[in-house]
Amino acid sequence: KELGGSQYITGDARDKVVDNLTTYLTQLKADPLTFDPIVQEIKTAHSKEVDFRTKAFKLFKRELLFKQIYLGNYAKSLELQVANQKERTEKEVDNVRRDFSKKLADCLVDNTRLTAEVDNLQQSNVKQATRIAELNSKVEDHQTSGESKSFFNEYETVKSDLEKAEDELSTKDEYIKNLKDTLTQLKNDSKDKVKQLVDSYNALSIKHNSLENSCKTAINEVTELKNNNSQLTAQLNNIIKDNLANLTDLSDQNVQLTTQLTKLQQDVATKQLSVDSLRQTNKGLNIDIATLQQQLTQQTAQITQPPNMTPTPPTPPTPPTPPTAPIQNPLNQQQRQRTPSPDPNNVPLTKSHLRELYSQDERKSIPVYKGKRGDQLINNWLKDAERVAQSAGWSAKDKIKYFSDRLRGDAADWHSEYIDHAADKEDYDAWEKALINRFLTETEIENLKKQLNELKQTPDQSTQTYVSRLNHLLRRRMYTRI
Repeated sequence: KELGGSQYITGDARDKVVDNLTTYLTQLKADPLTFDPIVQEIKTAHSKEVDFRTKAFKLFKRELLFKQIYLGNYAKSLELQVANQKERTEKEVDNVRRDFSKKLADCLVDNTRLTAEVDNLQQSNVKQATRIAELNSKVEDHQTSGESKSFFNEYETVKSDLEKAEDELSTKDEYIKNLKDTLTQLKNDSKDKVKQLVDSYNALSIKHNSLENSCKTAINEVTELKNNNSQLTAQLNNIIKDNLANLTDLSDQNVQLTTQLTKLQQDVATKQLSVDSLRQTNKGLNIDIATLQQQLTQQTAQITQPPNMTPTPPTPPTPPTPPTAPIQNPLNQQQRQRTPSPDPNNVPLTKSHLRELYSQDERKSIPVYKGKRGDQLINNWLKDAERVAQSAGWSAKDKIKYFSDRLRGDAADWHSEYIDHAADKEDYDAWEKALINRFLTETEIENLKKQLNELKQTPDQSTQTYVSRLNHLLRRRMYTRI
């Protein structure tokens, strides 16, 4: 069932009802311009609009959900990449800083140690030079004073010690020189390493700044994506609300159309029963008429036959009649015989009876109007009622009678009050004018003005249709308060 509701008929049953309705209206020789718009409107409303809007709504909702999921996953991926890259960068910067600090500390320790060793060697060299000077002064003193041989032995010993000290001093000087060269080399190496470390640190700083900018850009993109996601969610909610409202309206329209179809189907069934009954009655009347015509022919032949002619073959005996009864038309006798019969099927149907029966059936095809305003309700109801009245050939008095039977609620109360105070209760134009003035809104009056100003004959529109539409709008304009 369409839309999943139990109040909707299936597509096959709907098509069958519409086809039966079209066939029946065609058999009744109704004007196609009168019933084709209703049939087409029913087909279009049921077969296209609901399916199209339902499919479009499902497709659009699915696309929005996919887009929302994709944006959410993309935002999470960007956040994860930014966090990982930031963590790796911080680790690399910490490692470089740690290595640089360690190497710089090692260089400073080596430099301090070598400087201390150089200072110690220089102090030892000064002490040795002082001792040599003292020994030389003692030698000179002893030479001038002419001391004993023991002194010279001491001198030789001191001299040998001095030579050893000089050798040690030269060795120390060589060692000091080597230490200075090593210290210079270490300073140069330290400068190169420091320069390399500074360059590496600057490069890492630039890379870190670039990554920070990338992180800021990514954060801005994530924020923008979140805002877009929020906007899309809001739009999706609005679309869902609008489509739910549209589906509700469509459901109401489908319920109304289903009700109209049910009424039309009931009217078709009722009219079919009426037609079958009329056909049976007509068939019986035709048989009776043929029988009466045959009897009338036989009696006429008996009356007009000359006395000297050969008598006709005897006919079946008939009931005796009083001698004073005059010869009457057998058709009148047959009708008098039917008069006392209580069977309603044998009651003779006159043209007025048939018209009344047909009008009662046609009256049911007029929709019920409860006095609601807006959306051209009163004009549309009058259009439908006029279409039925034109098809049935109702007079002005019949229009008031049958139109008022379809009024309910406020509209029925208004009709009762109008009939109580109306000067001419059979003036349909005055009744229609009062009805329009009572239930037509100011907005509908403005729309009526606009329709009248914009009315033009289209190339594919017949002149009769255009004139009928123009007269209809002019009548509505005359009956309103403009």
